[in-house]
Amino acid sequence: GAERRHTCHPLVIVGTSTLLTALLLVTLPLVTSLPVDLPALGAAPAFADFDEGVAAYDGGDFATAFEAWRPLAEAGDGAAQLALAGLYLDGLGVARDPAAAARWYRAAAEAGDAVAQLNLGDLYARGLGVERDLARAAYWLTLSARQGRRWPQTRLDEIEPLMTGEERTEAARLLEAAGARN
Repeated sequence: GAERRHTCHPLVIVGTSTLLTALLLVTLPLVTSLPVDLPALGAAPAFADFDEGVAAYDGGDFATAFEAWRPLAEAGDGAAQLALAGLYLDGLGVARDPAAAARWYRAAAEAGDAVAQLNLGDLYARGLGVERDLARAAYWLTLSARQGRRWPQTRLDEIEPLMTGEERTEAARLLEAAGARN
């Protein structure tokens, strides 16, 4: 059978209280013929559920998008974690809960997602959903910037003049510890 390699699904997550707009392009493999029968293995392709969430989101049915993405996010899917965070941040399909948004951004950020890292860094800088912590903001924004993102560097340039020497030292310590783990 024929095989399609990839498709891109744009998903825009906009924080209503911020100018930050993250465009998440999820590239997922689509296979129309497989060497094994997935239903026989008791598994369904995860991208089908994610795609259902994208279709619901695009149609304005945020509650259905949330229900499609939640099990994926709980299973560790970074794109679904990022999507849930955006829903919680804006109160789309769920009650607005910046603390829940921060938890989901953290899960994806810890797995290395650059968009989640910059969003989590911004939440720390603003004290939204987490206690304001400029050292942690700088830490997450720096990790994101190191992956080639421009916006985190702009945000870092805004918060660095506000940081105390102690906060700068703490940010450097967090970055050094992260480097030792990787």
